[in-house]
This record gives sequence, structure tokens and C-alpha cells, in this order.
Amino acid sequence: MESALPAGSSTVRRVFFGPSGLRAGWRLLIFVTILIPLLMADGMIIRKFAPHLDSASRFILNQITRFLLCLLVSWIMTKIEGRTIGDYGLPWRRMFRGQFWLGALFGFAALTTLLTIMRAAGVFHFGSIALQPASGSGPRRSFATRCSGTAIATTPARRGPA
Repeated sequence: MESALPAGSSTVRRVFFGPSGLRAGWRLLIFVTILIPLLMADGMIIRKFAPHLDSASRFILNQITRFLLCLLVSWIMTKIEGRTIGDYGLPWRRMFRGQFWLGALFGFAALTTLLTIMRAAGVFHFGSIALQPASGSGPRRSFATRCSGTAIATTPARRGPA
């Protein structure tokens, strides 16, 4: 990384590079600069080619594409910085192991606690349980599906370039 700079550019080196390579602020700026146009294009593409989707299906599709775009931009950052995807907290060999399930459990517990508190405050109502086969729309989507979709989609976005 540092060898790409000219020999006499110590000020530039100090501004852009620290002891561990490219400074975190510049990493974040590059990450966001790549991600935002991709997310905007993604939204336009989904609206153009899938206008018939109901809100729940569109939500799930948006979450999946956001996750994949964050993963793509993280991969691009690995090429820019010369790191591995595991350095960003996305280790391929350890995925779906203990930490993942612990995080899923804490996420599920946090959302359940929030909804319970909101119910106690009178600002949220759980409604009745739909026992008929799901038609794939609206309120018939399960709470667990939304929790896991949100957890999977937001994890790489929260970590970003480390």
C-alpha cells in the first residue's frame, strides 16, 4: 500500500495512511462512495423490473440485494486494501458457527423485547395468528423470517470496512 506513493510525499502519506495502512476514515469514504450509487441503481432496477411485487416481497428482495451489494463492495475493498474478506468480520470458514447463532439469538431477543415493550405501552398489537397457508403477502410473513432477513442484510453494512 505505502509503496504506491512517491518517495517525497510524507505529508500525503500521513494524511492518507496510518500505521495499519489506509486510514479508517478514507476506507469508509471509499466504501460509501462505491455503495451508494449501487444501492440507488438497485432501487431503480427493482422498481422498473418488479413493479408487481407486494410490499413484503419487495422488502425481502431489497434486503437480499442490499446484503449482496454490501458483500460485493466489501470484496472490492479487499482488492483495494490487499486484505481478506475475513479481515472485515466476514470469515468464510467460520460463517454459521457459534457467533452467528449467538448474534441471531440476541437480535431475535432484542426485537421481541422491543415489540413486547411497545405492546405494553399500547402502541403495537400483535394481532391474531394466521393458521391458513401463507399466500406470500403482507402480514402473513413470519416474524422470524423478517428478523433473519434484517439480521443477514444489516450485518455487513454495520461492519463496513474495518
